[in-house]
Amino acid sequence: MLTERHEEPGLSRAEAAEALDVSVRTVARYIEAGHLTAKKRKNGRIVITEASVKEFLAGEPALAEGGEQG
Repeated sequence: MLTERHEEPGLSRAEAAEALDVSVRTVARYIEAGHLTAKKRKNGRIVITEASVKEFLAGEPALAEGGEQG
């Protein structure tokens, strides 16, 4: 089990929104749709994994283009 100080780094919703050039609400929609991976830390903060943002920007998730996964 990871401790809080050893948790992998992530982006806040605002940081992810800035990186993707979208609104914070759009980031929430991307999380809900499975386009971005978010984790809840022990302190209650939600962070978006940097890897999922990079993959999204690279166009890797099939759903990013409106297609189907699989």
